[in-house]
Amino acid sequence: MKIYLLTHPRELPKPTNTGRLVTEVLGESARLVEWSRVEPDEELLRLAEKGALALIYPGEGSTELSTALADAGLSARLKGLVVLDGTWQEARKMFNKSPYLQNLPRIALEASEASRYNLRRNQKAEGLCTAECVVYVLQVLGQEVEADRLNGRLEEFIEGYASRK
Repeated sequence: MKIYLLTHPRELPKPTNTGRLVTEVLGESARLVEWSRVEPDEELLRLAEKGALALIYPGEGSTELSTALADAGLSARLKGLVVLDGTWQEARKMFNKSPYLQNLPRIALEASEASRYNLRRNQKAEGLCTAECVVYVLQVLGQEVEADRLNGRLEEFIEGYASRK
């Protein structure tokens, strides 16, 4: 299953962005897509129309990932998961201004551990950074080797960033 990082344009130059770690570690299994309100990505639109995408986005109407994957109908047609890569405010904006995202099945992550990501202010207590979300997804998908590699790269990233301060 491919991971699509739908990245807010303001997120791309930030040195604290963890989405780039996902594409670095997962290679062809992940794709970074710069979000545009007026020019949505053609591949995402096509997959959304086919019912082949789900959106990692908590809240009302969302289903926990393992439960969603246990749904034979959904898991049979699912080709990718969209992860919104940006601040919580940017993610809300991308969701609210992208009708094709609003029509996707919504998936919630019920991670048992709190986020280790502490490189930004105003983080939601229950929130995870982009790389942590993808680590959780990989674990649920049984891709432990990739999950461990991404988790290790995230740990190096956090420690390296903190040591530069």
